[in-house]
Formats: sequence, C-alpha cells, structure tokens
Amino acid sequence: MEDPTFGFAKAIGFNHGFLTHKASEPVREAFDAFKSNISRIDSLMLAPIYISFFSGLFERMRCAGEVRVTNKIVMPGIGEDHDISEAAAESVVEAAKEIRSEYFRKWKGKERELTIFSLNMGIHGVEQVMVTAALSQGESNPVMDGVGSVFASMIVNAWTAFEVLAEDLWVSALNARPRLGFRAINAEIKDKESEEDREKRLNKCFEIPAWMIQEDPNFNIHNNMGTLLREQFDFRKRAKVIDAYTAVFFDNPYKSNVRRILSDPKLDWVSAVRHAIVHYGGKVYKSRISRSFKGLVAAHTELGKLEPGDMIPINGDLVCELVTVVVNSGIELLDFVDGWIKNNPR
Repeated sequence: MEDPTFGFAKAIGFNHGFLTHKASEPVREAFDAFKSNISRIDSLMLAPIYISFFSGLFERMRCAGEVRVTNKIVMPGIGEDHDISEAAAESVVEAAKEIRSEYFRKWKGKERELTIFSLNMGIHGVEQVMVTAALSQGESNPVMDGVGSVFASMIVNAWTAFEVLAEDLWVSALNARPRLGFRAINAEIKDKESEEDREKRLNKCFEIPAWMIQEDPNFNIHNNMGTLLREQFDFRKRAKVIDAYTAVFFDNPYKSNVRRILSDPKLDWVSAVRHAIVHYGGKVYKSRISRSFKGLVAAHTELGKLEPGDMIPINGDLVCELVTVVVNSGIELLDFVDGWIKNNPR
C-alpha cells in the first residue's frame, strides 16, 4: 500500500510569505483580498488538524476524569459494564473540567509553544486516523476520500485566488492612474500620429452604468476607469488576462516583465490540474479547443508522466508545490503593479 496519509503534513508547507508582504494604498485592498483567499486555503488544512488535536485531548481528559472518579477507563459500547451511573457521569464531567483547567494553566504565557505542539499533535492524529482507516477499510474509504477532497479544494481555490488578484490589481491600477484606462480602449493620444487617427481616438466611447451615478451622486470617472472597463476583458482566461495587462502596460520593460509573470509555465500546471479537477473528476484530459493537460504540464517531473484518462495523484507534495506557485506569482504580480504606480505618479 502506498503512503495512506497522501503526504498530509506536507500540504501545509506552502510559502506563507504573503502574510508579511506589504502593499501600498492603491493596491492594498486587492492584496488584502488575496491574503484572505490564501488564508482560507490554510484553514481547509488547519480545521481537521485542530479538530484532531482538541478532540483527542478532550477525550484523554475525559478518560483521566473517569480514572479519578471510577478508578477505571470505561470503553463505550463494549462489555456489560460499558455504562456508568448518571451521578458518576456527572462527576466525570466535572473532573474532566478540572483537568482541562489544570492543563491550560500550565501553557499560560506559552501560546506560541502551544500552537506548535497542537499542530504537530493534530497532524499526527489525522495521519493515524488515515492509516487506521486504510488498514480497516482499504485504500478507498471516507477518510482518505475526504482528505483528497480537501487537497483538491485547496488547488481549485488557489487558482481562483490568483484569477481574482489579477483582475483586482488591473482594476486598481486603472482606478489609480486613469490614463491606463485610455490605453485599455486604445484612446491614448500618441505623438506624431495623423489627424485622422487622433480623431478616432478622441471619439472612443465606453458606457457608464446608470446605477453607478445613482448610488454615488459624486461619482468621479477618473477614479473608476478600471471599474468601468473591467467587463471589456475576460479575466477567467489567462490569455485574455495577458491581453488586458499588455494593453495598458505596453511600454518596455513593463510589457515584457508582466508577460513573463503571467506566462510562467508553472501557472499552467496549476491551471491544468484545477481544470482536470473541476471538469474531468481529477483525470488527465484531452481538449479539442485548447491545449491539453499533457501539453500544459509537460515540464513537470511527475504530472508530465501521466496519460489521458489517468487519475491525477493529488497529494501533499503537489498541493504545497501548486499553492506556492500561486503565492509566488501573486506576490510578483502585486509588486509589478505596485511598482508601476509608484514610478508613474500621473
């Protein structure tokens, strides 16, 4: 039997540098949303870990309470003496509460140590449950299926977080620097262009929804260029995201830099695995309308070996790797947009 824990502990080891990274005011809201989205991915892992730790801890406290009251540990549902009297049960609850208070008093002032301890013990607890489930029920069981679903959700949510960040940063940049909005619709006046071309650019139009003005009588178009123009680009498709960015950051070296960030082949790995999870039940797919899974992941040492129809082995190593790709690319894109705004005050 292969590792029944799927490398569970490794999934939480992705890059957490986003927690301390800084962003300036124009892009702070976009980056805060990204941090929240990635933190929720963390929570998908932390929830079962802490549940494992605290449920195991409180069960041991209950057992200790039983020993204090009855001088034995009662095994529920086994044997004739699996029940204790109602009065004894109440005494056990009170004893367990006393033990709990004693236990946490010893950790007072050592909150960081308690966090590390609970994480390590919680991970160990989850892994032991997975091993036990695999031994008793085989490799296909609700526990392992559940962990696999958590891993899949982490990858899907990571890709969504990156898509949202790319859109939000683009909008924030245009809202902060309105001339980027004119670039987006090809309306920026250029030096040494013909009168005819100049006239065409000056006559470019875009719509302002009535509700924006109704909700805000002081609506300022200069501070909302990104908000107004976001619908003109499909930020759910990375090729269109690249088009949106290169349309406004078209002067070098900015154009080449942002294209490099958004065209990173490692992002293809995340996109391909996410697409396989959402649309093909986690299997390697072929596509007639876009690049196939094998084409997107060819450079990956493990994914590149898979054939159409194979189930993608989603484990802790892969989750850590792909979420780290998203975090690193997200921070790099943030720094790019933030830097452009700082270097272009108008």
